[in-house]
Amino acid sequence: MVTRYGTRLAHLAFLLLCIALLTSFRTIAQTPFSDLDGDGMDDAFERLYKLDERNPKDAKQDPDKDRLTNLEEFENNTDPHNSDTDGDGMSDGKEVAKGTDPLLRGFKPKPFHYRCKILEDAEGKNKAKWSTLNLADNIRSGTMKTVRDRGNGRNHVLELFCETGQNRFVMEFPKSTRIRSVKLQWRMRTDEMCIVYVLFKTDAGVRYLQYVADDSPPENLRDMYARIGMGSDVNNGEWVTVRRDLEHDFQRVFPKLRIKELISVLFALSGSLDDIALFYYADADGDLLPDSYERRQGLNPRNPDDAKKRHLQRILRLSPTNPKEKSKRKAGTTTDDDTAEPKKKKKPTRKLSKDERDKLRETYRLLCVKYHKKAPKPRVGKTYRFRLHSGGLMEGELQSFSETHIVIKGEHGSMNVARKTIKPESAFDFFPKAYAKAKARSEVNRMAKKRLANKNAEDD
Repeated sequence: MVTRYGTRLAHLAFLLLCIALLTSFRTIAQTPFSDLDGDGMDDAFERLYKLDERNPKDAKQDPDKDRLTNLEEFENNTDPHNSDTDGDGMSDGKEVAKGTDPLLRGFKPKPFHYRCKILEDAEGKNKAKWSTLNLADNIRSGTMKTVRDRGNGRNHVLELFCETGQNRFVMEFPKSTRIRSVKLQWRMRTDEMCIVYVLFKTDAGVRYLQYVADDSPPENLRDMYARIGMGSDVNNGEWVTVRRDLEHDFQRVFPKLRIKELISVLFALSGSLDDIALFYYADADGDLLPDSYERRQGLNPRNPDDAKKRHLQRILRLSPTNPKEKSKRKAGTTTDDDTAEPKKKKKPTRKLSKDERDKLRETYRLLCVKYHKKAPKPRVGKTYRFRLHSGGLMEGELQSFSETHIVIKGEHGSMNVARKTIKPESAFDFFPKAYAKAKARSEVNRMAKKRLANKNAEDD
């Protein structure tokens, strides 16, 4: 009996020891956020980059002249004293403005999967079913006409006019409109008070959301409709893009009701309207940021409070309504460009033959072998900075490494990091195969472009 209990106690002690060892190997040290000067930057970040943790004015400074303040450098995990943190030739400010990652080499934006359905673009190709609703019989009906945008002559917009403010321009949704994860987006330009209504068919009858031009929180009125602010700057006389998560907004004010159908959207405004579209992508917390984007940025996909305005602006840039055709033009119309001389048609570009492509593949294989031998090796004592697959950024002095793990000494002590959690393109010293493939691919692409240029020159 004593032996049996002794064996169980030994097993329990071994289990507790394993748990303690597993919890001791943390990828990133969990330290509380501290900000002595209240400038929005963590004190550890300011000490790391030799900023003044007791001076709140340094948050607005830009020592590396990359058009990112120190506070914005902290928010993007970039170096405030290096205008190009990843060393790819594009400054951190330009990469943030374009929506690319300032910590990874290359200018390719980080895309996310979304589906877009254009309902109205004022060009005739995507035309919705419109009608006018008058709230009284003795008032004049509102007018809607298609005109050229005064800021872009190639684009057409809908010009709306409400004489008394008692007119509503109604656009019906297609009957097959999907409700799950639906977002409604439109562009408008007005300097007057504007209201947008969205009508829903529910299991308890018709309900609608009323979007107004202020910052008011969602408010349920009479259990029939809800009032939601879409921002106090939407009627500033400039083009503004508004995107709303209809399903999430509805559930916030009518949690017990179930949506059966989207009926219509009503615009009560005098001004310009364009590019009304529906967007679909995964967004668990309803903050309009895709879940995949939030995970890459280190945000919580189920916390809507961590979304900032700069994140939403980046999402709007990365998800245009028509990415293939940026400037629209209606058939049969003329612009100022029509009076100019017609542009010459480009000659069709030549393509590489099958033999040439096979030779390039063989060259790529040989170059991979060559650069794999010349790949840099990790050095103990050297400071490394790399990105994790989870989106986190790590920096520290290399203490030791093996085939599966590396140990670096950072601001908060030593950290044991598994190699499989590191993005290879951010730490070539630990991934010789990724280094060889990147170098070989770059050289082969350069050779292919040179051969194509020579072919086109021979045709000329």
